[in-house]
Amino acid sequence: MHEHWKAERTLTTRLLTSLCLNAAIALAEIIAGVFSGSVALIADATHNLGDVFALALSFLARTLSSRPPSFRHTYGLKRFEVLAAFLNAVVLIVVAVFIVKYALSRLFHPEPVQAGVTALVASIALVANGASVLLLRHHDPHDLNVRSAFFHLLQDVLSSLIVLTSAALARTHFGSRLDPIAAMIIGVAVLIGAFSIIRQTFGTLLEGVPDGIRVQSVVESVEQRFSAVAMHHVHVWQVGPSQRALTAHLLVRNMEVAQAEVLCNNIRSHLKEKWDIQHVTLEPEVRGCGSETVLGTWNPVLDDDD
Repeated sequence: MHEHWKAERTLTTRLLTSLCLNAAIALAEIIAGVFSGSVALIADATHNLGDVFALALSFLARTLSSRPPSFRHTYGLKRFEVLAAFLNAVVLIVVAVFIVKYALSRLFHPEPVQAGVTALVASIALVANGASVLLLRHHDPHDLNVRSAFFHLLQDVLSSLIVLTSAALARTHFGSRLDPIAAMIIGVAVLIGAFSIIRQTFGTLLEGVPDGIRVQSVVESVEQRFSAVAMHHVHVWQVGPSQRALTAHLLVRNMEVAQAEVLCNNIRSHLKEKWDIQHVTLEPEVRGCGSETVLGTWNPVLDDDD
């Protein structure tokens, strides 16, 4: 447990360091972009400003999500990290649309670019962005919040490389058009990444089944491993990063309470080992609840007088 909290603090510190690096990069690129006339550099600066927002939101999300469960938020605030990742993706889309729109305008009305200044600042940004990527490279792949921030930074590395390439070819025959084309490539790459994050976070916010899990397969694996039970009324969802939960009814027939408790503990261990589902609530039944379908429905409990 101590090692877990140590790793969490280290990752939070790295997020803060990456935030400061990106703020400095964005400021430098805005100044250099205006001075050199490079739309690709301004596009990259806009993207970096989006990263500053993303990293700040990720830092805030990790701070809030570290709070323990309360009587008001019994799962804690882990879902705030998912919400932060969703908002980050929305920001990415807005930034990408702005980049593509501005780049299209410059493509049809090209202007000369001061390649030396553009190349110098893009090189500095490439090194700083590369350092930020290395800081967050060991993040939990299930942590959508940090993953979205990491993806922002990875896109920045690509953006800096594209800007650097366009600056190197600025003096060629098509050099004046390479800069806006580079900006459009950055914008499209950002859009692809943003929609991927939105798909995953939206699924979590709607309490969809986590990626990599099929409810039918989970039920089959339990019933094959523990032949004395029939599992139904199953719900599987994800509260936050690496927090998978499951509730289900278990038809156990003739079994004493102590035996049912041991059986439930064994099923919990099986679900954690095979499916990485950590929070499992099981309801043993002897006579059944009247429904044997795998997926339960939301039915309000009726009063006896009805």
